[in-house]
Amino acid sequence: MENESTYDIEERYSDDDAISDLFSNGIRDTDDFSFRTTDTDDSEANEFDYEDQHFDDRKIMFETSKLAINDVMTLVMAFSIRFKISDVGRSELINMIKLFAGPRVNDINISKYRFQQKFDPPNETSMIHYYCMSCKQQILYYINLKERFRKQKKTCAICNAQCEITTKSKNYFMSVDLKYQLKMMFDSVEIKKEIFDFINKMDNRNNDEIAIRDIYDSELYKKINSDTNMKYITYNLSTDGAPLTKSGKRGFWPLQIILNCLPPKSRFKYSLICGMLTCTEEPNSDLANLYFNNFKEQAALLYNEGISETDLNEQKIIIKFYPLAIPVDSVCRPIVQNRIKFNGYFGCSWCYHRGEYIKDVSGIRYGLLEIDPEIRSHASHLKDIKIINSKNLNLDKIISERGVKGDITSITKLPHIDMVWSFSYDYMDGLLAGVEQQILKKWTDSKSTSNFKLTNQEIKVINQRLLSIQPTQDIHRQPRSLKEKANWKSAEIKSWCLIYSLPCLQGILDDTALKHYSLLVKSLYVLLKNNITKEELDQCESDLLEFVGKYEIYYGIENMTFNIHTLLHVVDSVKKNGPLWSNSTFPFESNIFQLKQLLNGPNGMDKQMIRKHLQRLHFKTDTVDYSSDEIRNYCSNLYKYKTLSTHYDFGEDDVIFIGKKNVSKKSMKHIVKCTRNVYSEEKFYIV
Repeated sequence: MENESTYDIEERYSDDDAISDLFSNGIRDTDDFSFRTTDTDDSEANEFDYEDQHFDDRKIMFETSKLAINDVMTLVMAFSIRFKISDVGRSELINMIKLFAGPRVNDINISKYRFQQKFDPPNETSMIHYYCMSCKQQILYYINLKERFRKQKKTCAICNAQCEITTKSKNYFMSVDLKYQLKMMFDSVEIKKEIFDFINKMDNRNNDEIAIRDIYDSELYKKINSDTNMKYITYNLSTDGAPLTKSGKRGFWPLQIILNCLPPKSRFKYSLICGMLTCTEEPNSDLANLYFNNFKEQAALLYNEGISETDLNEQKIIIKFYPLAIPVDSVCRPIVQNRIKFNGYFGCSWCYHRGEYIKDVSGIRYGLLEIDPEIRSHASHLKDIKIINSKNLNLDKIISERGVKGDITSITKLPHIDMVWSFSYDYMDGLLAGVEQQILKKWTDSKSTSNFKLTNQEIKVINQRLLSIQPTQDIHRQPRSLKEKANWKSAEIKSWCLIYSLPCLQGILDDTALKHYSLLVKSLYVLLKNNITKEELDQCESDLLEFVGKYEIYYGIENMTFNIHTLLHVVDSVKKNGPLWSNSTFPFESNIFQLKQLLNGPNGMDKQMIRKHLQRLHFKTDTVDYSSDEIRNYCSNLYKYKTLSTHYDFGEDDVIFIGKKNVSKKSMKHIVKCTRNVYSEEKFYIV
């Protein structure tokens, strides 16, 4: 589509509809691509080495279409990656195509080895790093994926542990060359044009307007790019965990980035992978520090040296990059910051509210204070690290200083990272899965003691209203009953909050509670806009303060959870990092699901995901070596999102109708204007 709303874009590229399916989907096949990291040769891949080396892939396979073997391989590979076909399935697809081609190609062997040679990324793009299992602070050995592995015995330089590294060792993570992926992006003519056009648009806009429209209006971005003649391209960095299989304990934590130099409608299409950690339990800060360290080295090179490219005028330029924001959820954030978790004293990520232990709920709660707590800053965070380091010199046990447990050098030494405000507020985790679900429970759960608890009959009426709604196709899921609210995906909670909730609750929920709740809905809508004025920010700050204050009055101190408290910092996060949609974890969670879908077997799952991610990126960026435009167009279309066929322009007063093409001009007098938050400011109408 030419024009899309913020809501549309997040729904399309960031929808977490299938994220929970990570917990329920099993592995379909048992075959796997075998990397040469075993003690024995990969006989399947090397069986036809000699024959393949003397094989001419330019030989015509189909006379009528003039498709050569090389073309067929490209088409099959694009198809296989797009539709998640296993290596065995791909081999059978080739056999079927050979039947179509006739008996003269029966002797042609398009082996697995040939596909590896043609489509696998270079050996040095992915590395395996083995670490000490005892202290998790030292890299013991590293090797690229194609090197022949030999059993190793290593001694950790930090804890002196004796470690044996074998092919079955699980104490490793993988790193992926970010520069290789960035070059792929800039080698794409279409993507490069989008990048430079968008950068020029941002540079030439009216900066006198006091409004926040994107990351480019954020304080952290302006702090870097307004003080120097060198313009940097920024990116957001994120990681989160998900299970690898339905019943297994092992999970994976991909390290992902998204470039901010693309227009919003294209930005979330391309997630790049910097690393992959697999483990059976949540990593601690020591392991996170080790895991991020390789990325820190890559980030330093991209910041100091950059990459050599050509602009749209074919002039050579150096493009440099730096990380801007690290949107992660409330579980991952304290790990990466090396702080106390949200359920402990001083657990807030953005202020020094100590919290109060409430005996009735056996937990820490964050009530409003007469004097506002001190706001955290990068300088105060480093000061806390210095204090904790001096205290730990004389103590064996780990203590904390105002919630800070110590340094995590792989993050603090990233270029221009603010250890407080670079960790932007994540509304998917904090507001949707947190606050919204919490308040719904207060209204609908049978065990709720809230004064605003709804009766079964009232819930039934709300469900009738909710289920009668027929959303447009830009909302990907039909409404589900409140009885299933525990299973709602974040995208469904978002639809409920922004679109369905107020009409469904009107006249049923107590007016006091509804008016109070509307403060949250209004604030979320405004902070998701693509043009937020200073006056709107001030109003949101006031509304959210009122919401939090009255929440304590209406629902009690025992319900003043971390998620409720952090609403007080949302506006500051928007000022520092840009609108909520620009720093959401939606696209990262969506890509976690996409990575999981690349799996075809139980062995070497992390290696499968990385290899197929890089192969898929080649096709998505259109940087594959095609022999004809026809083949390029077919492969490119496989990876493009289909536009809505019923979305068309009536052609009068720029009215855009959605639905069947049978609107008569007589209907024009009955149209109702609908305001939509859209990038083009286009207007939609309902007849």
